Amino acid sequence: MQRSAVVCTGLAVLRRYIGGAMCRCPVQLDGKTVLITGANSGIGKETARELARRGARVVMACRDLTRAEQAAEEIRQSTGNGNVVTRHLDLASMYSIRQFAKDFLDSEDRLDILINNAGVMMCPRWLTEDGFETQLAVNHLSHFLLTNLLLPMLKSSAPSRVVNVSSIAHHGGRIDFDDLFFSKKPYSRLEGYRQSKLANVLFTRELSRRLTGGHIQAERETGRERERETGGERERGRERERRAERERETGRERERERERDRQREREREREREREGRRERERERQAKREREGERERERDRQTDRQTDRQTHRQTHRQTHRQTHRQTHVSRCENIK
Repeated sequence: MQRSAVVCTGLAVLRRYIGGAMCRCPVQLDGKTVLITGANSGIGKETARELARRGARVVMACRDLTRAEQAAEEIRQSTGNGNVVTRHLDLASMYSIRQFAKDFLDSEDRLDILINNAGVMMCPRWLTEDGFETQLAVNHLSHFLLTNLLLPMLKSSAPSRVVNVSSIAHHGGRIDFDDLFFSKKPYSRLEGYRQSKLANVLFTRELSRRLTGGHIQAERETGRERERETGGERERGRERERRAERERETGRERERERERDRQREREREREREREGRRERERERQAKREREGERERERDRQTDRQTDRQTHRQTHRQTHRQTHRQTHVSRCENIK
């Protein structure tokens, strides 16, 4: 019995350790604007829900606007805060980040809290449209660029805060500045993820150092708050793989459609060839008919010429016979 109690106590402590701490701060955020990347699921979604419950204007920056709007509507209904909006942001595209920042600065008048939450985890080696390895690009480079583009508004809204969501995996990370994108060495999903999380931590520390005294706080959230490197990021990784598979299937379908187009074009070419052969055959047939008509015309001319010759011969013979008969009759009369 005593052993069972010890085991239960140990499990409770372990669960508390794995689950991490819970924030019980009662501070309200009325009048504050919060921007959260990747807020349509996991930690980002729950963070958006809690901040909306506290009265903040929440901007959910997500790649999939359909899922983002569904999550936003759910948050509006559950919190009663209608000031929850969505914006499109693709962290795999530097162009999308710059366009997002421009639109945000043009349309919003303040930014009190920036939460760089979105990320991918343990995905295969893909390169973004800018040529960057995906995990480093999405988890670090994108948020580095976004934060720097929004710094002027963060400063004008001071006191403000930047939160970079990292992971305990950064402890095993190592950044190879000579081969950031695994162009030379074999790619490892885990090493790529650890590298990106270490970059998050280093960026946060340097940003905090540079902003000291400027009324902007830079913080990082690690380890247990990151759902032990699972949950949301892993699901996003699986979703990215599913999306990549759908894109590959779409590519294969496009290739099949192009092949069908080529097949139809070949069939049209064969039909044109057959039509050409039929046209040439019609021309040859018409030529044969014209040749036959000319041959028949020559035969008719020959027949007419033969008829004329026969008529002349018959006429001459008749004339000679008549002449002889007349001559004989005259001779008989003389006698």
